[in-house]
Amino acid sequence: AIEMDDLGQAYQKASSTMASTGTTFSQMTGIITAAQEGTRAGGEAIGTAFKTISANLAQIGSGLTGQAKNKDKFFNGLGVQLKDSKGNLKSTYQIMDQLSKKWKTMSKSEKNTAALYAGGKNHANIFAATMDNWDTAKKAMAESQAQVNLRDKDHGSAYQEFAKQKQSIQFQL
Repeated sequence: AIEMDDLGQAYQKASSTMASTGTTFSQMTGIITAAQEGTRAGGEAIGTAFKTISANLAQIGSGLTGQAKNKDKFFNGLGVQLKDSKGNLKSTYQIMDQLSKKWKTMSKSEKNTAALYAGGKNHANIFAATMDNWDTAKKAMAESQAQVNLRDKDHGSAYQEFAKQKQSIQFQL
């Protein structure tokens, strides 16, 4: 379980960066929940981590530098493409979901490298813990999406909380 305060703090830190990659509210909820259950790091740390992770994956996917190209080759070697068939960057959730299908069979070295490339040295642990808990991410995402899809949105707790967050000054910045 995750506290609403942790969700709110993580949304505030990461929502604009993750949304720019195409990650939805429900997908972000799943990622944050899995990270919190795996690390107990708190919403602020998790939000900061996924702000960085989303930016790192976007940079790797851009292939603008030699280093980004090498990191992209590493992910491609695992069978994880950061871009879709049209050349557009996939969302953070899509990339992590694709990686999750390989994660359990990857070597410790491959997992460490993937976590370091995605999270950098400061956030690799949160990335790895989220990948280890990916089933939780998928379950929380589905539950959150069910709340968003409610016909009567006034009675969905996740929707009400997100509506409050959207009204806050910090969210709008």
